[in-house]
Amino acid sequence: MEKVKVLHIISGLGTGGAEMMLYKLLRHMSKKKIESAVICLGGAGFIEKRITGLGVPVTCLELGTKRSKDIGQLLKFVRFTRWFRPNLIQGWMYHGNLAAVFASVLVYPRAPVVWNIRQSLQSPRNEKLSTRSVIRIGKYFSRFTQRIIYNSREGKVQHEELGYSRRRGCVIPNGFDLDEWCPDASIRREVRREFGIPEETSLVGHIGRYHPKKDHPSLFEALNIVSEKDNSIRFLLVGRGVVYDNPEISKIVGGDGFTGRCLLLGERQDVERIMKALDILVISSAWGEGFPNVLGEAMATGLCCVSTDVGESSIILGRTGIVVPPGNVCNLAKAIMDTVILSSEKKIERGQQARARIAEHYSIPVVSSLYEELYFQCGT
Repeated sequence: MEKVKVLHIISGLGTGGAEMMLYKLLRHMSKKKIESAVICLGGAGFIEKRITGLGVPVTCLELGTKRSKDIGQLLKFVRFTRWFRPNLIQGWMYHGNLAAVFASVLVYPRAPVVWNIRQSLQSPRNEKLSTRSVIRIGKYFSRFTQRIIYNSREGKVQHEELGYSRRRGCVIPNGFDLDEWCPDASIRREVRREFGIPEETSLVGHIGRYHPKKDHPSLFEALNIVSEKDNSIRFLLVGRGVVYDNPEISKIVGGDGFTGRCLLLGERQDVERIMKALDILVISSAWGEGFPNVLGEAMATGLCCVSTDVGESSIILGRTGIVVPPGNVCNLAKAIMDTVILSSEKKIERGQQARARIAEHYSIPVVSSLYEELYFQCGT
C-alpha cells in the first residue's frame, strides 16, 4: 500500500480544540500509512512542541504577529510545501482551509484538498468582521475541495445552507484518548491540595477561553445563583483571558464572597491534570460550538457534565448529563445544583456511564481510522 503524504495547514497551534485534535490524529495515525507535515499560519504555540516531539516537521509563518514579514513568510510557505511534496493537503479552520487551496497549486500534479470545519454557525454576524469575510469567501472555494470534514451534523447543515458544497460534506466526530483522559484519585488529591480545596468539597469547573460565544456573563450569573444556595461549593475556571485582571470579567463577576470561592486560572497547559480534580464540568456556550472537545474530555475523565444545547452536545452526552437551552441562566444554575446534590455513588455511576459512552462512540483509534480511510480515498 502506497504511503499518503498529508500536509496539514492550520490557523494556529495554541491550546484550542482543533489544535488538540490535529495533535491527537498525528499521534495515533499509522506512520507506515501516513506521512505528515504541518504549516501553522500563526506563531508557535504549546501544541507545536507536542507535534514536533512526534517527529512531524512543522513551520510557523507568524502571520499577524510583530515578527511577520509577509513576503518572506509567503516564500517560506511556498518552499515548505514544495519540499514536502504532499499527495493531499488538509486545511484546518477557515483561514487554514483557504490557505490549503492556495498550497494545492504549488505542487505538480496538483494535490487534492480536504477541509476541516470545526464549529457550528448559527449566524455569521456572531463572528468578527474578518472571520465573516473568510467564511463568505470559503463558500466559493469549497467547490475546489475533495471533501469537507465537519465535526458535527449541525455544522454541516448550517454551512451548506450558507452555500458550502453539499456534495463534498461529511461528518467525522472528535476523538479522545482514554489513557490520557481518565480518573486519577492521586492527581485529584494533589491538585486540590495545590489550590486549597478539601477533598469533600464540590468543585465545579469551566474550561474555555474568554470569547463571546462561551457566554461567560451567563456562566458567572449562574454560578452566583449556585453560590447563594450553597456557599460551600467551589468553582474553578480555566482559559485564555479568564482572569480577574481582565476588565470585562471584573465587570460581570459578583461580589467579594463569590470571588473568594471562584478560582480563575487563565490559560493552562495542564488541563488534563486539572480536569481530574473536578466533580462537575459546565459548558455555558451560547453558539459556535460544533463538537466541544472539552465535553468529551470531561466525560472520558469520568465527570458529571452540564451543557447548553449547542452543536453536538446533547448527542455526545446522551443520557449521562444535563442539557439546557443557551442563555437560560436559571436553568443552567438549576442543572448545576441538581448535579451537585447527587450522592457520591450516583456521581460515580454517572461518570462511569459518560466514560463508557466516549469509549464506545468517540475513542481516538476509531476516529483516526476514519481519517486514514478518507486520506487514502482522496490522496491515492
